[in-house]
Amino acid sequence: MANFSDCGRTSGIQTGLFSRLCQRLEQLRIPSLTYRSNSIDHCGRFATAMRDLVWTDYALLEKREGLPLRSEFLQEAEWMVSRCQVGGKLISFAAKGGHNGEPHNHNDIGHFVWVVDGVR
Repeated sequence: MANFSDCGRTSGIQTGLFSRLCQRLEQLRIPSLTYRSNSIDHCGRFATAMRDLVWTDYALLEKREGLPLRSEFLQEAEWMVSRCQVGGKLISFAAKGGHNGEPHNHNDIGHFVWVVDGVR
């Protein structure tokens, strides 16, 4: 997972939010249900846990599990994400451009993430 800006390295997907998004966006995929986030966030907010409890549809998420091997450039977000297989190893690379006029961008201009078989 590409965790730019001040997103924690072990942050995962919020199952309730992703279930709702999968209902609305046919092409949306999730990396793996093993990357689930804790329903109670670091601030102890109850709303996040309630949303996960009410909105989560594991059957839908399981159908959307697994990311395709391809490269994508999201021009407006200034993100580049690429997944490929080389010599039997899964290689993932994500990079983010940006400028100081974006929220929280003080720590992610020029940020990139490189992962080979799950190792950063």
